[in-house]
This record gives sequence, C-alpha cells and structure tokens, in this order.
Amino acid sequence: MFILRQAPRLRPYIYTAGILFLAVWIVLTSANRKPLIEQITDRGYLRVVSLAAPLSTLDIDQTRTGFEYQLATNFADHLGVGIEFIIAEDHQHVFQALRDRRADIAAANLHLTPSRESIYQPHPSYRDSRSLVIYRKTQGFKRPKSFADIKEGNILALDGSAEAAQLLSIKPDIEVDLLEELNHLDLMTLLQNREATFAVVPSDLFSRVKSYHPELAKAFEIQSDAPAVWYSLKSEDQTLNQAVSDWLEKPESKRLIEQLNRDSTPPKNPLNFVETHAFRMALEERYKPLNPYFVEAGELVGLDHHILAAVGYQESHWDEDAVSSTGVRGIMMLTQATAEEMGVEERTDPRESIIGGAKYLRKMEEKVPDRIPEPERLWLAMAGYNVGFGHLEDARILTQRGGKNADRWEDVAQFLPLLEDPEIAAKTRHGEARGSEPVTYVNNIQKYTQIIEPFRRLNQNRSIKLKPLD
Repeated sequence: MFILRQAPRLRPYIYTAGILFLAVWIVLTSANRKPLIEQITDRGYLRVVSLAAPLSTLDIDQTRTGFEYQLATNFADHLGVGIEFIIAEDHQHVFQALRDRRADIAAANLHLTPSRESIYQPHPSYRDSRSLVIYRKTQGFKRPKSFADIKEGNILALDGSAEAAQLLSIKPDIEVDLLEELNHLDLMTLLQNREATFAVVPSDLFSRVKSYHPELAKAFEIQSDAPAVWYSLKSEDQTLNQAVSDWLEKPESKRLIEQLNRDSTPPKNPLNFVETHAFRMALEERYKPLNPYFVEAGELVGLDHHILAAVGYQESHWDEDAVSSTGVRGIMMLTQATAEEMGVEERTDPRESIIGGAKYLRKMEEKVPDRIPEPERLWLAMAGYNVGFGHLEDARILTQRGGKNADRWEDVAQFLPLLEDPEIAAKTRHGEARGSEPVTYVNNIQKYTQIIEPFRRLNQNRSIKLKPLD
C-alpha cells in the first residue's frame, strides 16, 4: 500500500502544466487518423480498460463477470466487434492506459469530475452517484455532519479517484491520505481495522455493500453529483462518443442497465456485526482452498455448492480440525458411523469430509417425499441431517396434527422445538430431541447461502485483510 500525503498548494500547478502538455500532444497526434469508430471496426475488437472491483470487472471461479464487463461486452456486440479487457491496478493506471492509447474506453465505475473533462472525453452517464464521507461507528463517537465537525483523525481517498478530486476542490487545504494500488473496499477494510478515521467513497458502491460492513456508516455527502460514466481520450473526433450515446439511448440498452443495476446489488446481509466479522474472517483465512471441493461435491450429488459451503460453515466454520464434545469432527462434522457409511476414511481430510457430508445430505433428501417441491424438500432434509430423520418425521406428524402443512419448512419449524417437551416427546415414536437446534441450523444455512457469493465477490480483489476483533 502506498500513501501519498497531500500537498494541497503544489498540486494544482503540476496538473495545469500536465494538462497543457497533453492538450497539445492530443491535437498533434490526432491528425491524419481514420475516425475512431472506424479504427475499432477495422481492428475487429474494442479495447476496454477496467478495474477488478464489484461494479467493474470480476473473475469468479474462472468466469469473468461484473457490471462494466457485461455493459462493455454488450456495446462491443452492438458494434459487431470482439472485446479485449485490460485490468488496471488502480484509477491512475486506468487513465494511463487511455493516454498510452492502449484502450479505447475506460469502463471502471468512474465518475464525472471537471478536472477529468479537460483531458478525457466523458460519455453519457448511466448511473447517479455522489461522493460520501464514511466512518466507523464506535461507542461514544458522534457522527460528523460536515467537515466542520471533523476535528481530528485522518481521511483516506484513492489517488486519482473522482471523490478525491471533489474533496480537494471543495476543501483544497484539507489533509488527505491518497492511496495507490488499492480499491474502495480496501478503504472500508482500513476503517474496519481502525487504521483510519474517515474515508471518501462513491455512493453507488457504498449503498450496495454497506450491509456487508455493518460497522461503517455514512457521515455526510460531499455536495456535488458525480454520475458514473465511461471515458475516452479527448479528441475532436466524436464518432466513438456518438456511437456510445446512440447505443445508450436504445431501449434494450436501458433495460440492460436496469437489469445490471439489480444484479449488482447483493441481497441484504442478515448477519449482525459479530457474525459478519467472523464469517468474513473465515472466508479470507479458510475458504479459498476448500471451494474446489465444494464444487466437486456439488457436481457429484447434484446440489448447489454454495449450499454445501454454507453447511460446512455452519458445522465447523470451515475448520478441518474441528472436533465437538460428542466426537464428530472435520469440515462437515461427521460422526464415525456416518463417515464409515459414506466411505470416508479420514474425517479431518477436507475433501473426504465435504464429499461425505454432501452424500449424506443427498441421502437425507432422498428420504423426504419427492412430492415436496424444492427448496422445501432440501430444508427438511437439512433438519433431518441435523437432528435425525426419525425426529424430523415426528415433528412433521405433530405439524399435521396441529393443522399445519407438514411439507412446508416454516410450518415444521414451529413444531420441532416441541420435541424438547418430555410429555409431548413421550407420545412420539422417536422420543425427546433438541428440536430447536435444527431450526437454528437451517435458518443459519439459509442466511449463509444467501451471502456467501456476494462476500466472495466483495473479497475477490481486496488487498487489505480484516483484523480480528479486539
């Protein structure tokens, strides 16, 4: 991580000289060239520079995705050409790729600023955003409502970002730590780790991920709109800009942007602060080497590997050496009898444990009547996985006697805890059981399944690791 301590009075002169030089250079080098759009079609592919970030471009399980990736790919399809992506290290390198003419377009969740418009051509905006000052909620720390309330502490911003430019234009004498080779999620982690007091981030990103950082909150907005735009190198040739404008006005492009905005908004994180911190720590420290085993097991038994991973987290927090007081052990916390039944020789071997647990869960699901639709059948199977299939059937009978739907998990979940009552349990076939545990078990797995992929996407390109709680 590189930090550039801001020198507010010197930097404007450097920018002015650089802008004048680039303006002359652009004019001289733009002569005798084919129109930009014709250069792209002749070449046969569009060159796009982007960032590895949630609203830009991500590589997940060997699949490239992300808002900007999908949007730019659609534009290339509209032009009838292929596409080549350059993944830059940070904002500065994004614009360097434009200046070096290695990219036609910068699509990296960039935001409009006056300083950029003097050198680069902004294309029409496709998403509203503002710059936010955020902070870590701490007991006794009062939320600042303006810069006047910030009396001490450091402010972080990404060097070359729109929000840094806005901040310095509004408060030119303010001291800011400008960070290179990091992303906005790294700034949030630094706040979480108490290595900074404030950070400046775009609202379109923070609004999407704030539930995954429950200890962070918005302090106030920097009063200036900064919509998301693509950039190209400034030129008198407006053919590329016109092509982008025409494409963005197409009804199908507008529908695509609406869909991408929905898809890029992860489901709300249902975990509290402590649970979120523990989940992310386990994801950063333990999950990555286990993911191929969950994928393999999912393909083997025909179950979503995210659900299997959620079961593994609920069972052991992905700790291959986990052992309970009852003797179950490993990632999937298998009993010795279950391990032998599923062909698992070493319960603490991650791959064996995960595949064995997946087979056992599939076996439990096959015991649930196949007339029951998914996902109800799977949730009932998980309850049987946790408490035992006999006790699950007892609870389903109680559910039916109570006038509820024995094929519906939410109804059965109301009757499972009754198995803890000795008088009620005595009238069942399999007797007393800790009926509240499978309810908590299934509810937790549902929560972890919902957020494991969003968390993986958010953690994919972080450089700063989360620190343990004090």
